[in-house]
Amino acid sequence: MSHSIRGRLFRLSPSFFGHEVSMNDFLDKHISNKKLVILGEYHGSPPIISLQTQIQESMANSLKMVNITDDVKSISSSSCPFGNQDSSPKVRVILEHFSMDEKMQEILNGYSLGSIGTKELIHSYKSIGTEGHNLIPYTEALESAQRNNYIHLYGGFIPRTYARLLMKEGKQTAIHEAQKVGYISLDETLEGTHEHYNYFESLLTGRNMFGENSKEFLNEKFWSKMFPAQILKDASMAYCVRNLETLNLTGKDKLLLVCGTGHMLYSHGVPERILSSSTLYKDKDDMLRIACLPLPEGQRLSSNKQEFDTKKILKDAFGGPDFDAADFCFIYEEEDEKDVVLENSEKVREETRQAYEKVGATAHLEGGDLIKAKNVLSSLYYNHEEIEFLGKDAVNYQGVGCPHRFANIQEGEVVLDMGSGLGCDSLLAAKAVSKTGCVIGIDLSNECVSHANKRAKERCMDDVLSFVQSPIEDIGKNVKEVVDESCDVIISNGAFCLLHNK
Repeated sequence: MSHSIRGRLFRLSPSFFGHEVSMNDFLDKHISNKKLVILGEYHGSPPIISLQTQIQESMANSLKMVNITDDVKSISSSSCPFGNQDSSPKVRVILEHFSMDEKMQEILNGYSLGSIGTKELIHSYKSIGTEGHNLIPYTEALESAQRNNYIHLYGGFIPRTYARLLMKEGKQTAIHEAQKVGYISLDETLEGTHEHYNYFESLLTGRNMFGENSKEFLNEKFWSKMFPAQILKDASMAYCVRNLETLNLTGKDKLLLVCGTGHMLYSHGVPERILSSSTLYKDKDDMLRIACLPLPEGQRLSSNKQEFDTKKILKDAFGGPDFDAADFCFIYEEEDEKDVVLENSEKVREETRQAYEKVGATAHLEGGDLIKAKNVLSSLYYNHEEIEFLGKDAVNYQGVGCPHRFANIQEGEVVLDMGSGLGCDSLLAAKAVSKTGCVIGIDLSNECVSHANKRAKERCMDDVLSFVQSPIEDIGKNVKEVVDESCDVIISNGAFCLLHNK
């Protein structure tokens, strides 16, 4: 019997699109009979972590009911990339939050077997990990796995250093180095489909991929580096699945994959690479895909299940039943104690947005005091070369200091400018990364974003520089995890202080 979770489950298949399923039916009729489940999450959300906990426990319970007659064998670390393992049936939980690094897997093995506790796990993760996730919210799911002898944990993503290597030295170098240490298969090319890129690019730019003539506005500039960097992570998780098949000597194992939604929606990324390489999972019917979705602002789940427009929410998010985004959607609501903070945050955010919309609407006007603007920049330690490069854009400077004295941005890097305003610091960052890098500016104001994109194009920098409208707090919703996972440098100048809920 499941305990209460602040969320509801809806089917996404064409025949049952928008139909609600109770948690008990979901676990008993859908989860328990699947050998491969993929959960697409928003990182660190308590309702999703509770859902993950119930899914892995339900999968483990189904194993307890199976009569295992096969001999259990021990598999040594010399023949297994996951260290010493036994072949007894397990729910093998593969987590994006941990890398496939050998030392990281040794820590996860120790934790799964109970030789270290949660505090030691988190401490070790911070010491040697490259992923940078906050593991504290995941305590419920981690400790549930540790208590259950039928569950074992595995790192599922290639260390982030390889994505950075790809961005700086190119795809072939990253492929060679990743294959050399066994993070991806020897036949992996990191090639992706145009359909996958259409989805990936929409995550970065906020473009509505379901709109009429949407592909006419598709930006190709992420194809050569950021897209393969995304696929590199997908390929590593799929290869982890393939390697785990060597432990499945009884044929009874079950797999639960937990990754960001950007790695699994529409079966792009992780699912498609599993289906093309696995010896056990050859068809979408062999897996169950669950996409998580935060309840839209202004909507609330209620104890009496008062209806909201479910089909509209699902269609707006996933395009409708014909797009085959996933099998189920978990629509969730954050915890109650955040509601007052969120309400106040929304009020402050709207006031800030309105103020900067006015600024952005007049940014194109000529006649600003350029001499004064240059003096201000000089007093804040922008150097002569930077000031001269900005030229007339200097009059639209909105910052309170110079992040470039500390950021040390290098050629070929990927930079995120949080609260980019009218784009001055992003322009300087784009100059620093040159043609081999990429800069993305995020700002609350549509007018500021519009002006900044126009100036990037006028200055012939739009091949490496683009701006997206999004509150800083909602980057995970509007630009997804792709930006965070691929960035070398994050700057913010005079924007963070304006956030109500820091």
